Amino acid sequence: KATTSAPTTSPTSKATTSAPTTSPTPAATSAPTAGPVSTVSSPPPPPFSLTSFGESMAATVLVKIDGEDQGTGTLFALSGNQQRGELTTPSIPPFGAYAGRPMYQITIGGDTAGDEITFVFVENGVTFELDTTFSFEIN
Repeated sequence: KATTSAPTTSPTSKATTSAPTTSPTPAATSAPTAGPVSTVSSPPPPPFSLTSFGESMAATVLVKIDGEDQGTGTLFALSGNQQRGELTTPSIPPFGAYAGRPMYQITIGGDTAGDEITFVFVENGVTFELDTTFSFEIN
């Protein structure tokens, strides 16, 4: 069971939050199968870059799986099938309500306010589709 605690937008003074959510569905995985070696006809896509987008927003996300805070793994922000953000290293605040808990402070790229943002979390080769969504807001 994976949950996310509400993303909070920044640096604007109005923060948006929502209640923690319920479990995701782990994405189906299968073992690779052996096959003939093929030649790639085109280069792989470039690595993700926020500079591809004209605007950005920040969100702070607490990821929980089976009730446990997650401090290792990679959080991805998506709009449809388009990657909008990626963060591997969470920060751990030393004080406040979330003191000592790993928080993913992710920057999310976009061009248009209102795009629906979803999250995927990958840990040890297992992919979790998180059930928190929100609208992209330009900082």
